[in-house]
Amino acid sequence: MAAADFIKKLAPGAQKVQKKYNVLASLVIAQGCLESGFGSSGLSKQANNLFGIKGTYNGKYVLMWTSEQDKKGNVTRIQAKFRKYPSYAESLADLGSLYTRLSRYKAVVGEKDYKKATAAVSKAGYATDIHYPSKLNSIIEKYNLTKYDGETIPDVPEEPSEPETPTKPSYPSKEYQGKDVELNDGLPSDIDFRQLHVSTKDGKELVEIVGAVLELQDDTTGKKSFTFTLLRTEDNGTEFDLLVPGNILYLDEKVYNHQKYYITDIELDQSRKNVLQKKVTANHVYTVLLVNDRVEEKTSKKLSIKEALDIALADTPFQYVLKAKLSEFDTVDQDGFGEKNRIELMDQIVDDYEIELDVNNYVIYVYKKMGRVVDYT
Repeated sequence: MAAADFIKKLAPGAQKVQKKYNVLASLVIAQGCLESGFGSSGLSKQANNLFGIKGTYNGKYVLMWTSEQDKKGNVTRIQAKFRKYPSYAESLADLGSLYTRLSRYKAVVGEKDYKKATAAVSKAGYATDIHYPSKLNSIIEKYNLTKYDGETIPDVPEEPSEPETPTKPSYPSKEYQGKDVELNDGLPSDIDFRQLHVSTKDGKELVEIVGAVLELQDDTTGKKSFTFTLLRTEDNGTEFDLLVPGNILYLDEKVYNHQKYYITDIELDQSRKNVLQKKVTANHVYTVLLVNDRVEEKTSKKLSIKEALDIALADTPFQYVLKAKLSEFDTVDQDGFGEKNRIELMDQIVDDYEIELDVNNYVIYVYKKMGRVVDYT
């Protein structure tokens, strides 16, 4: 789609956003152009999602590959949920709603100077690109987008239609019901040695993987992942073909059985003649679900460990268990606690309260100091 045609398509919705949310139409249009590549991005084509907003919209989403970086600089490639909108209009309205809901964008709302508005968006942390404001300004000036601003907005109904209210993020697993239940009825109940199974997302296909040598990463922040390489043979074609991103791996660990991991990356190696192998990377359900969800509100006050965990895990399928008396955990004076994805917030809690976590699927055990059983061989 030509740039001019794309802008004409966005303009009515952006003007409705200005009228309802008091955010400049020129800013909204410029962001839509920049973030979606003038409507050429896969996300805008598949989901009418112009601004890369994660989560679900009325239960609708698409899965897209993205890279997440933790505070230590470790990058994990995951499939994340991005909101799927019926049309551009809902995507535009959702951005306007976001700016009015979050206090960090208060300088954007009501600003009439587009240069100050683009600077305010960048300062509030919308993008890490230091050239973000100048890129937006360039688009606004090149296409004269300020003509869509102004007190009088023609051809816009007095009462713009109310956008559908975004729902809370949904999760790929519906298995957790507030108690420990079997994650997959097809898994063996008696475990005599470490086993690994691969399953489709719906659980209809379940196959054991034999001969995989795992490199398991497990630390006291609760995050767990592993990698392994599997060579295709005449006997393992079914499980080999099931090793694709998004499918599920169930691993029997030394402490917990049937731990649920999502396949997040596959590297296919065909460099040798007549040899096919896959290198598989999988991340635990705790990491995958919490990295795809965000706490939008900020809190500044003294918080107990229980209050902090309640904020970080609200509206998720996870529960936590304190393995010491509440009085033994510190109370911390928090300043601006929130506005992060939930895994980042859990990492902050680990640091601020000096705790250690051990995770059994959807149950998080919280320790002051965790005892470890070491298997000396």
